[in-house]
Amino acid sequence: MCQRLPLLREAMASYASRFDASLLSCADAARAVADAAAIEGIAATIKALAAARAAESNSWRQDGHRSAADALSRQTGTSLGAAREALDTGRRLDSQPELSAAARAGELSPSQAALVADATEADPGAGSRLIDQAKRTSLAELREEVSRTKAAAEQDLEARRIAIRARRRLRSWTDPEGVWHLHALGNPEDGAQVMAALRPITDGIFAGAREEGRREPPEAYAFDALVRLATDRTSVDATAACLCTADP
Repeated sequence: MCQRLPLLREAMASYASRFDASLLSCADAARAVADAAAIEGIAATIKALAAARAAESNSWRQDGHRSAADALSRQTGTSLGAAREALDTGRRLDSQPELSAAARAGELSPSQAALVADATEADPGAGSRLIDQAKRTSLAELREEVSRTKAAAEQDLEARRIAIRARRRLRSWTDPEGVWHLHALGNPEDGAQVMAALRPITDGIFAGAREEGRREPPEAYAFDALVRLATDRTSVDATAACLCTADP
């Protein structure tokens, strides 16, 4: 079976080398997009299934990788998060035949398949509904429905809160363009406290910008508020430290 994949790869590479979008009508271009997206989804499904199977050998340890996801990330040139998602999807597809069939047929994008697989694991009865919705709605709408489905599947609210707390994290990194990123994950009540602390600072920055005639996105003011909250806190701590160490 695997011997056919190199032939398919060669055939696709040959087709791509001759493909000229400028020669297509707009209607033909739209059909090409749909076909290419389906092929992309099929290839992603094969990759996920194969990667999950390859990870069973733990050969990534011998190759010096930190995890199977790290090995896949390096092999495929994708982010570590995308690699983890692919591995999780590949493992879940074996126990979700309806989703597996749809993914193998190219009816879902890799992101759609990952979301549906995650929700179906929490609520096995939701698979058909979510697959149908994935075909009709945007990824953002599907993500919202998946969140609702997972929340409804967990009837014990306290257990869910504990589970989310166990996953809590705050991660920052700087990308190759020099852009700083911050990602936080936790319980809604904790997030609400953070946003409540930022809100009055954000409102003050917004009001000041209006007085100066500046107009920027709300997200920009929220970022400025986060920085101000951190710098103000640092200043307070530094002042307190100086007072504590000052001579009587």
